[in-house]
Amino acid sequence: MSSFLFDDAERVLFVDDDPELRAAFARTVRSLGAHVDAVDGLAAAMAHAQAPTYGVVAIDYRIP
Repeated sequence: MSSFLFDDAERVLFVDDDPELRAAFARTVRSLGAHVDAVDGLAAAMAHAQAPTYGVVAIDYRIP
């Protein structure tokens, strides 16, 4: 599904240690047409970032 913000293949990586914020962000951005990988830490983010190409990466700057 394409939207006015994201192409069908757009991928977003969201990194935050707050599970409620991760879920809300993922739900909202998916509703705009993007594929979202939402992870809880830098190790998980690095593992995800090895394979697919992301158009957007959003990281909590205070993540432990």
